[in-house]
Amino acid sequence: MTRASKARVAGGLASHLGLVAALVACVCPAAAQATSAAARFSAPRVLDRSLQARQPRVAATESGELIATWIRQGRVFAIRRLPGGGVLRQQLWSGGRRSGAAQDLLVAAPDGSAIVAWSAGGRMYVDTRRAGHGFARVAPGGANRIAAMTVAIDSAGGAVVAWEQASSGRRPGAIRLARCSTVASRCTAPVTLASSGLQPRAGIDDGGVATVAWISDRAVIARDVPPRGGAAPLQRWRTAGGVSGIHVSVAPDGATTIGWGAEAPSGDRIARAVYRPGGGRFSKPFTLGGDLVGFSPLTTAPIGGSWWAFFTGLGGTPLARYQGPTRVVQDATSNVESGPIDNLALSGDLGGAAAAAWETDSTVNVALAAPGATSANAARVGPTRGLSPSIGAFPQVAISSRVVAVVWLERPPFDPLDVSRSGSGRVVLATAARSQG
Repeated sequence: MTRASKARVAGGLASHLGLVAALVACVCPAAAQATSAAARFSAPRVLDRSLQARQPRVAATESGELIATWIRQGRVFAIRRLPGGGVLRQQLWSGGRRSGAAQDLLVAAPDGSAIVAWSAGGRMYVDTRRAGHGFARVAPGGANRIAAMTVAIDSAGGAVVAWEQASSGRRPGAIRLARCSTVASRCTAPVTLASSGLQPRAGIDDGGVATVAWISDRAVIARDVPPRGGAAPLQRWRTAGGVSGIHVSVAPDGATTIGWGAEAPSGDRIARAVYRPGGGRFSKPFTLGGDLVGFSPLTTAPIGGSWWAFFTGLGGTPLARYQGPTRVVQDATSNVESGPIDNLALSGDLGGAAAAAWETDSTVNVALAAPGATSANAARVGPTRGLSPSIGAFPQVAISSRVVAVVWLERPPFDPLDVSRSGSGRVVLATAARSQG
């Protein structure tokens, strides 16, 4: 890519996001810790001191309870930090050499009900919990040969699990879905949404309508699944090149955003998305930014159909809230250090605020953007000083009206690339209480 073409892309990105210098604050981590009360995090806490933990996840509820899960040597662990400060641990899966957990996913509803799913020995396992209770095992029938999976939950604790069922041939496997109830602690028999597809992602609204999107033949495919059986026709958006990093976000009222990374005809990677209001139709695909480096999951807030996007491109690391398909109504961009930005994560609360986390130069950073703010409060939260020297990676973030939480992996830097290669380390959690005023 020539300098001239890069400048054109950067200029277009800046114009699209409305990056007016007078409105955008550059919040550097050193300054943020001194000035940002909204992102004042407690001392990080180590949840698992081994160097063998992988794939930490975190969820926050409206009561202030936090739930974190991770995998260690094939076993799945969960920890709940109660609003009063108590901590409850639970081992969800014992694992083993041949049946160790390979991946795990966690989502929680505002009331505290939650679902955890993981694959082990090619099969999928699901645990659910009602608010205030521990996790209990449920098992969708026929969930074997799992290649990729996704989970979503609505405000009342109704959940869906979707997965790609591995095929023995060259074509991708089928895309399947099962519904799970955190109240009844059971899952329905799965239904097939497509005969083949890759990387399914799902969301669900408070009416029980699930939206599942996946990749197929240089296209993004989506399908709605009503709560009482049947499925809507497929919707397809073709791309000029390969597709990667697909994300789905569904608000309680059904407003939906689907985003993905795609290859443009020029060869550049771009961030693309479609949007629909609750009860409406999807917009045409539109471009969020060019020369894409990293793309986080989207979050669609239930405040008039607005949604947040967070990605790394040539023009910096935009964090912006959109109204409808293309209009930027809030630019809370935080351009942090000049080093590479990796492993972006994003979470939104019911009031429209967003929390973003990312990794840069082996440190873990988080930014909190309240509705209407013209910048994001940012802070460096890891690695922990007590484990110094160490490097942090793979952050995950969660936000509710009561608390912001970030969980990540860290380990001593035996090799600067070791965490990225092995994906294992200690599990560390940092939290910040949010003002109720």
